[in-house]
Formats: sequence, structure tokens, C-alpha cells
Amino acid sequence: MIQALITGRLVKDPEVKTGQSGKDYVLSLVAVDAGGDDSILVRVLAFGDTAGSLKRFRKGETIYADGKQEVGIWNSDNGPAVGMTILAKGVAGARQANRALGKGKPNQKRTAQRTMHEEFRKGTIEGQDGEPPWEP
Repeated sequence: MIQALITGRLVKDPEVKTGQSGKDYVLSLVAVDAGGDDSILVRVLAFGDTAGSLKRFRKGETIYADGKQEVGIWNSDNGPAVGMTILAKGVAGARQANRALGKGKPNQKRTAQRTMHEEFRKGTIEGQDGEPPWEP
């Protein structure tokens, strides 16, 4: 199993869907910076409390998601295609990190990563459990 943490911008509002079991889940599409002008689209699936957290975010917002990473390969009309999905066990918005940071501090990205790491470790991120899968 691969544990992953992504940071990216929501491409559209998260969608609430109902699975075959009758339980709701939330599906979102996140554009993750891949360097330069490139980005990778990652599907984020969330269930239970994590789904409740994810569905509150809106298109254009920056989120953090951690969980099990799955890679899918399929045949499309244009040939083989590859996609990545995160089965989220925790999600948080950049606003949570920004509130902890305050404004105008240097090295905000690094500090935000540290802040989010500490919040995941404490278990204070809504819908998140366990240890964060990354070190700042």
C-alpha cells in the first residue's frame, strides 16, 4: 500500500454520491502542481466523517488530502490512460494552515506544511485519524 499526501486546487465542487451499499461518499478532482505549467489531476474519494469535511470545500480552494494511493490503468479512445486516486482518511483546507500562520510571515509554504503535520499528528483535523504519512 502506498500512503500519499497531496496538496492541490479543487477543479470543481466535490460531488456527493451514493454507493451500491446505499452509503454516501464524496468524490472530488484536484489539480496537483507537477512543476512548471503542468499539473496532475487526482481523484479524491472520501467516506464517513472525512466525506463530511471534504464536501464543504468549493472549486478553486486549495486542499490537503492524505490516504491510500491507487493507480489505475485503462484503455481510452486515445489509447492507454493512467489515473491516480487517493482514498482519503484526512482532508484539510489551506485556510486552516493560513489561520495558524498569520499573515506576512516568511517561508509560509514550509511553515504551513509543518503546521498541517502537527495538526494531523494531534488528530485535530476533522475527519482525520492516525499519523500523518509525511514529515515536514
